[in-house]
Amino acid sequence: MSQNMCHLLCPEHCGPAKIFELNPRSPYPELLLNNAVPYDFQAQEIEKTIGSVDEHIAALSGEIKRLRRLMDALIAQRTDLERFAHHHRGVVSIIRRLPADILSEIFSHHVGSNMSFTNPTDVVLEPILQVSRGWRDIALTRPYLWRHFFVQRKPSETRHRVEMDLSKISQQLRRSGQSPLSLTLDICDEQYPIEVLQLFLAEAIRWREANLTFSSRHLAHLLTSTGAFPALKKLSIHDGSPQHAGSHATDVRLFFDTLEGPAIEELALEVHVSRLAFPWPRLHKLALHSCQVNELLHILPLLSPGAWVSCTFGGSSRDQSRGDLSSTKAQSPIHALELHRCPESFVAEVLTSLTAPSLAELTITPFTEGACTITSDIIAFLSRSACTLTCLCLHLRISDTNLLKILRSPHVHKIASLDIGDHMVTPVTGAFFEALTTDDDLIPNLHTIAIQFPAFLRVPDAPLRAMLASRHPVLHSLRMTSRRGRTVLSPADIEALGAKGMEVVIFEQFR
Repeated sequence: MSQNMCHLLCPEHCGPAKIFELNPRSPYPELLLNNAVPYDFQAQEIEKTIGSVDEHIAALSGEIKRLRRLMDALIAQRTDLERFAHHHRGVVSIIRRLPADILSEIFSHHVGSNMSFTNPTDVVLEPILQVSRGWRDIALTRPYLWRHFFVQRKPSETRHRVEMDLSKISQQLRRSGQSPLSLTLDICDEQYPIEVLQLFLAEAIRWREANLTFSSRHLAHLLTSTGAFPALKKLSIHDGSPQHAGSHATDVRLFFDTLEGPAIEELALEVHVSRLAFPWPRLHKLALHSCQVNELLHILPLLSPGAWVSCTFGGSSRDQSRGDLSSTKAQSPIHALELHRCPESFVAEVLTSLTAPSLAELTITPFTEGACTITSDIIAFLSRSACTLTCLCLHLRISDTNLLKILRSPHVHKIASLDIGDHMVTPVTGAFFEALTTDDDLIPNLHTIAIQFPAFLRVPDAPLRAMLASRHPVLHSLRMTSRRGRTVLSPADIEALGAKGMEVVIFEQFR
């Protein structure tokens, strides 16, 4: 034991600490039991006893203060020792001995999972650069760690901020070496300098993924660029101007016409697509915004087998300048088709004109206020395509009778996932649940069902419970949205279903 510790533990330098032992006895305990006045000699003896006890109290108080000081000193010393051990433990930790390639993979995962507009790559990597010279060297000599770019600029940006952006982007581009670039650029300010975009266009040969939301000025600059993008795999273009209305149709077409051997596999366009001279068979994933029926029908047959296609806000009218296309028929090898917030007239035209024998996933969420009028179009489309759906999502204002007509189609028999949206009025009677309960041949492979109940509907508890019981164990996932805090299944019900292996997720919406 150190000399300092010895002094702390025993003030008399290794002598035994003084121990206070006192078990005072009352000289006249009977006086404590009544209100009698003590005699003078009794009072003197009691006062003498009190004085002795007070002396011991004072001595104990002093000892307590000494022990408190001792405890504070011991706690402080323990903290110092813990800090010492912690620092030295880090020296021999496993992470210190990890090879550089493993550390760089960890850094890469950290960067990829933490980046955003408010947390760009340089901010995410800054703490790593400050840990040690070794970590800094790893981060600075791994160009792929710097391949992600997030730039979001609004009209309030100052020139000084723009110059800082240019400097930081230039530095990061140098650090990224020749690594393929992933860009997420949101520049909606018409006055924001073009120089920032030009920095990236100078590296067009390295673009791998690009998610671009631009003002009209920046979008026009991009679409009139003459650079080649041979490594581009994923491209998303959005017009961030208040009113674009397809104003760049010609430029978009010219932009794609000038691409030299693009390798694009995923494409999302929120600008007028016109009839692009584009190698559509290369695409695995296509998302279109505000396109016309004839445009969609022109593109669908050109896509590769197994492609996923989404169209949002489709226009129902055809381009009459190209002649009468009312009899246009198209056959496509696509795997999945999603039509979101499109007029029912648009959906009807697509379903009437399209044949998709390989279709496995169909999503229809039209923008409509009235009752569904496309039930027969859906059934005819499935019959004509002779496809086998495994996933069906219908957010339609459809009756239970018409819904069951669709579900009894032989081309829907193997559905495993069913999503019914909040426009549906079926749950009023519970006929949909009752059919699933009593008809074993109705989509027997169903394992996931998602239903959104409108606020004005009463959830049919009994038919729902009966359906869950009859469909177990094939059905193992239920996802529901119930509004205005209405309880569909109690926590006990959900726990009981979970014990049987069924996942139940209920989202409550208030609006």
